[in-house]
Amino acid sequence: MTPRFWAALAVLGSVSLAHAAGRRSPSVSHAANPSALSLRDRVGAARLELALRGQNALERERALTRLGSLGTAHALDLLVRALDPNGSAQSARERLIAVRMLAKRVDVTPVRECLVRVMTGISTSAERAEPLQGLLRDTSALALSASGDAASLEALGKALRQPGRVAQAAAAALAAHPPSDLAALVRAHFSPTEELVRVLENLGDERAFELLRDVVRRAPPDLKASAALALTRLGNYETVELARRWSETPNAKELRVSALQIFLLSESAEAGALLAELLRDPETRAQALGLAAGTRDVRLEAALLASLPLIESADMPQLFAALAQNAGSRGLAELARQLELGHFAGPAAYALASSPNPDASAVLLSLLAKPEARRFAARALVLRRGVHGELDRPLKAALATLLASADVRDRAVGAYGTALLAPERAAELIASKDASIVQAAARAAPFVGTAAAAVRRLVGEPTPATRSALALLLIDPEARDSVPTQTLLELVADGGVASFLALFALSVRETDLERSREYFDSPDPLLRAATALGLGENATPRALGVLANAYRFEADADVRFAIVHALSRRKEPSRLRTLELAAALDPEARVREAARLGLGGARPATFAAGRGLLWAELDAGTDARVPAAVVLVPGGLGLPVLADPDGVLAVSGLPPGLLSLRLALEPRGSKAPTEIP
Repeated sequence: MTPRFWAALAVLGSVSLAHAAGRRSPSVSHAANPSALSLRDRVGAARLELALRGQNALERERALTRLGSLGTAHALDLLVRALDPNGSAQSARERLIAVRMLAKRVDVTPVRECLVRVMTGISTSAERAEPLQGLLRDTSALALSASGDAASLEALGKALRQPGRVAQAAAAALAAHPPSDLAALVRAHFSPTEELVRVLENLGDERAFELLRDVVRRAPPDLKASAALALTRLGNYETVELARRWSETPNAKELRVSALQIFLLSESAEAGALLAELLRDPETRAQALGLAAGTRDVRLEAALLASLPLIESADMPQLFAALAQNAGSRGLAELARQLELGHFAGPAAYALASSPNPDASAVLLSLLAKPEARRFAARALVLRRGVHGELDRPLKAALATLLASADVRDRAVGAYGTALLAPERAAELIASKDASIVQAAARAAPFVGTAAAAVRRLVGEPTPATRSALALLLIDPEARDSVPTQTLLELVADGGVASFLALFALSVRETDLERSREYFDSPDPLLRAATALGLGENATPRALGVLANAYRFEADADVRFAIVHALSRRKEPSRLRTLELAAALDPEARVREAARLGLGGARPATFAAGRGLLWAELDAGTDARVPAAVVLVPGGLGLPVLADPDGVLAVSGLPPGLLSLRLALEPRGSKAPTEIP
């Protein structure tokens, strides 16, 4: 038989298979794309269909991608059928590829219906078993919202009524692509829900006002409160009168908490009185403190101070945090008194360090003269200097006193502060025989330009805890280049808090990339993120392919953000393909935004020091172990930080934004570190 005969037979086989599959899913009309009728495309699709029915998973993935590239009606038909319950795309990876390919043609009715089925058909248990299932559901929702057509909006509106992650996915997708017409969305919803209120608030414009007003009028109390808060956040203060009525209803506690939120958002003078009442009630106290900590209004000071005798020990740090943000002279005096008393010295010192009231500096300076308060006051002033740029001669004198103390806790604070305020002494401190001084000074060295001294101490340093503290120098590019590869390999192999930053540095200079590919298979997202960020700096062109491949099936949003960040720092034109995919279909808003910036030419810094600060109090540890943490900064790097001997973990100079911690215990000797779950 001739090759032409076999080609014709392949076409007939394709038609037969498509006809048989038609009993499962509606077919895509060939009229939607006339080019689909060409012999070349039909033969190509037939070959791809045979690959889909094969046993080779990689070939099936390639076939799905190729079908999406063809874009013909027959190719779309095969993709839709592949996503049937018994279709050829059975693994989460294959289904994700198919959904991404179909996202380009949501205007085709069977495609849209298929995406709706995928979005609503993934259970919570399935997502727990396979994290990519969540990404699959969220991508389907995003594709529907991006289309903007009425049928897709109606489907998303109905999804908002389903409990759990389906509704959350629909809400996030609509926030990513706000609909131009709310009618279809609301028409599909039938009755209001928390998710619908969230979507209307996220629209951020006046189109939602009337709909939210209707929810306030008709909905149950909890939903009524959410809608009223949404209106207030959108700048509509007609809710203040409603909040007044709620505040006068003693038994409606949740409504009273919502009333306080409305008063705070509208800067109403009535907030203080209601705050005082809510703080007296144990059931509403924690919520009220949280709301007060998120605002700045000295009129709240009296209510917070009056609640002091009522607050339990566990809630005292939250009270101090709220007082710091709203403190006048009385509030600052009370925080100083608490610092002197000692029982809550740490939370009180941090509150004074972070208070926006400029008089907090003078209060802390006055405490330096009191030996029992000096260590915490000096530490707070050092951190406050990083935020406010303040420097006073009494602080330098107090740090010198602490550095010369017989108490190891004092020496650590003196060393850290001295290294920050007098960088010329950092090298001397890092060369010290006192491990507590070395570890504290190492925490400052990269932020004051003296990381080179830490490099010299790191190479050959035998003490694991000190090695981990010194490894913070790896955030400094010049110092990082001076660290031997063998030292980086040892730090990674140790598995301590420094292993993540060491892996980043190792990935920057790796040439064969095999180790990087292996770490992208690690179950630890911090290791995957560190690898990605390092490859963003790697000079090897092949690093781009490793990053692009890693993005395709990465379920963790933090790691996808790191990959997009890394791709944005590279120069190869082919990076744009993955950035375009992330900008269009990544379910995480910050990842999409980073991708769009990358497409626009932005090259974000992997680490940039700022005025962020960290203060955490850990268990002081034992003679054998030192409390430590991996500090995950907004750029994605995991920084190794060891606590001082009194258990306080304090760092200034961090990038602004949210921080997260992974706690661990670092051995003073040769024993491997133990992670704290």
